[in-house]
Amino acid sequence: KLTPQQLRVLQMLRQGLLNKQIAYELQVGETTVKAHVSEILRKLNVYSRTQAVIEVSKLDNAELFRDQAGF
Repeated sequence: KLTPQQLRVLQMLRQGLLNKQIAYELQVGETTVKAHVSEILRKLNVYSRTQAVIEVSKLDNAELFRDQAGF
């Protein structure tokens, strides 16, 4: 399961933002964003940001967030 912060990063990846832009928006370091992206890729079992966005786009957003809430 993705953490709330990882979900925020993933949403920004879907918008096409770069790590530097995501870091600015979330007010965290770029290294932190890179760590989140790496963990997102690992959890989704994909090898690129593009693959992650494609995999998530296959899911219904409600389903994704429901899973995070534990329902």
